[in-house]
Amino acid sequence: MIGIAGSFAFFQFLMPMIGWFCFHAAADSTDTDNKTADREDAVKEVADKEESDQEDAYSNRKGKLSIKALCCSLIILALTFVICMAGLLFGKLFGEKFAENAIIAGGIVLIGIGLEIFIKSFIS
Repeated sequence: MIGIAGSFAFFQFLMPMIGWFCFHAAADSTDTDNKTADREDAVKEVADKEESDQEDAYSNRKGKLSIKALCCSLIILALTFVICMAGLLFGKLFGEKFAENAIIAGGIVLIGIGLEIFIKSFIS
């Protein structure tokens, strides 16, 4: 059970992290193109100083965002793991108690779905 909940939680953690890295890789490549164009157009030393200040601000902000993204993904991982474990334990506990009744209820549901499709085929 821990393996099931752990693998599901790991992938729930992995998806936002992959998205964050892909977004920042794209932003960095766009940023590099913009920096090259800006450097060609820059004529004064003041413009160069402003650009370097902006780059420093961007790198500081980028580091903070990675910590926030990591914390959010870790929270998602923990919550997913806890909810999965609770669901697995709940299902195991009640599945053993109501196994025979669940088979009957499942059969009734399947018959109901079949009747619904059958009846709708004549109505449409």
